[in-house]
Amino acid sequence: MTARVFLYPYHSLFDIYFIFLYSYLNVSVMKKILFFLLSLIILASCGKDEPSANKGKLDPNAMILIRPAAGVRATVSGLTALEIVEQGHEIQFTTRYSDDKYNEETIYTASRGFSEAQRDLTIPALKMWGTDVINQKGNYVRDFTHAYDIYITRLLYIKEGTTDTLIYDPTIKTTQIGQFDTVITDTIAYIPEDVINSVRPLIESAYADANYTEVYRLFNEAFTFLPFE
Repeated sequence: MTARVFLYPYHSLFDIYFIFLYSYLNVSVMKKILFFLLSLIILASCGKDEPSANKGKLDPNAMILIRPAAGVRATVSGLTALEIVEQGHEIQFTTRYSDDKYNEETIYTASRGFSEAQRDLTIPALKMWGTDVINQKGNYVRDFTHAYDIYITRLLYIKEGTTDTLIYDPTIKTTQIGQFDTVITDTIAYIPEDVINSVRPLIESAYADANYTEVYRLFNEAFTFLPFE
């Protein structure tokens, strides 16, 4: 009996130590598991942010480049793509949208002028403000992307009874213009409707996805003009 009484407390202490060790190890393992799971969550959230970062941000100062279509050379009128960019006074278009509001009963004729800063003679290309498609607040505007009859024009100053003609030039002084009797608008190029119709769904899809990188790529590459013959 004495041996039994002596051994019983010994086994109880061993059991207590084993339970403590088992519990400690379990807590340590659980901590490691929790740390591992937390790391996975952080990595997953970072992975979700990466595509958004690649989609770019709204740029109120973005420009739309209006480039010559591939292979554009001198036409019957003698204007090259570069000359169209140099002489282009404004872009005119017809639309049923005004400030992104559609009107079935009204057809609007709109125009945008080109300053010297809106001519890139290296590409060459004319530039429109990107806010004609995505405004300062980041809202999509359909006035231009749903337009048709899109023409690039120049101004001609004509002196009656003579063959004297002066092509529009922003550097012309008012006193020079006063020497001429008539100012006419001369159409020199146009954006084909199939260009607008093909680029519209691409811009709208990229905008819906908040993919500004793609929107501005389309601004830079998709709008092309042809000389008016």
